[in-house]
Amino acid sequence: MKNNSWSRLVARKKEAGRLAPLLAHQAATDHQRVQRLLEASFDPPSSGLFGAQASDELRRQKAAVEAQLTALNLSDPKSNLRTAVERAIELEASARHQLQDAEGRWQMESAALQQITAPDKRLPSLLAGLGPSRGYCNVPMDHARRSGCPIASTNPLDLTARRSEVTAAAEVEQRQGLVDALRLVTEEKRQLLVDATKAIALARRAEVEAANSFEQQREPLLERRARLVQAERFVREAEEAWTNASCHAQSVDALEAEIEDSYVKQDQIRRASDAALGRLSSTYDYVVRAILGDEVSARIDASGRSLSLVIEHHGERESAAFATLKLLAFDLASMTESIEGRGAFPRFLLHDGPREADLAPEIYERLFLYARQLEDCFSGDPSFQYIVTTTTRPPESLLVEPWCRLKLSGVPAEERLLRCDL
Repeated sequence: MKNNSWSRLVARKKEAGRLAPLLAHQAATDHQRVQRLLEASFDPPSSGLFGAQASDELRRQKAAVEAQLTALNLSDPKSNLRTAVERAIELEASARHQLQDAEGRWQMESAALQQITAPDKRLPSLLAGLGPSRGYCNVPMDHARRSGCPIASTNPLDLTARRSEVTAAAEVEQRQGLVDALRLVTEEKRQLLVDATKAIALARRAEVEAANSFEQQREPLLERRARLVQAERFVREAEEAWTNASCHAQSVDALEAEIEDSYVKQDQIRRASDAALGRLSSTYDYVVRAILGDEVSARIDASGRSLSLVIEHHGERESAAFATLKLLAFDLASMTESIEGRGAFPRFLLHDGPREADLAPEIYERLFLYARQLEDCFSGDPSFQYIVTTTTRPPESLLVEPWCRLKLSGVPAEERLLRCDL
């Protein structure tokens, strides 16, 4: 298994291991909150019964609260009291209007009584407002005289004297009685207004008291309904938290098993890789000794994600020729491994001008001889193809068909290896 896949498994296990206890604690906390809000005991979320028990209790308490709110709304006296206030206001307005009428009549009759009982200097103004007395003739005086009216021929009547008769004691007494009656009516209307004003205050006070009482009864019911909504949310969150905690706990176990299986597979792959590398290193050593002789040894070391090629003869050998030889030997060793049924080398190898690295002639010749020996291992046609392009003459035994196939040239393009310019 790839290392990044293994790392993702470990990260997922770590995250699941971190979240599982946190979610379990959250579920336990929500469980306690629900018990406190509903004032009841329930099985823990881990039992699988918590959700059903809490939901049943929630439905029961919700129904009870809604029934109480409905009954309270039906018994709300605010509507009737509002009507009483409006009625009291109407009565007060009517009483105020009646008082104004009574006061107006009383003041008018009092003024009239005062004028008829005032001294003579005030009579003209009073008489000017009175109508004509009985026996008054409305015929103009000039017309009456021309017609020969005996009354018109005499001096005019003394109107002052006639008007004085209006102020007789009987009329004064009558008007005084009317003024006194109007005063009593005014006092009664004034008292009615005072009573109506008090009635408004009482009606409003009763309305406020009823509204306060209604709200005092309604407020705890609304708070209880809000707590039930909150408890319903806690029930849902507790179940979700416990479900997620269980899933994470199960995923921890599954991931542990998967990681353990990954360890086993990685160990198997590592052992198989070490064994394959060991075989390749052994074949590499065989190829190097076939080219350089048995006095040298060679190996392939794994260094991180790369391979290190080593040739030793009285210590590790390093030069341009050895660097080229290491690569050539590695290619031949890889192809040899594939021929023996190991690895995935395509068994097609092309070395272009290896003599240019200043290999010794005998070493250069052994490359061809090694390939020839590989070919001899097959009873029929070999299952590999090895092409060497060189300007140095190969061994004499290989200068004939089928080994020496082509003679190439740099120009023209048709005489190159692939018959074209690359």
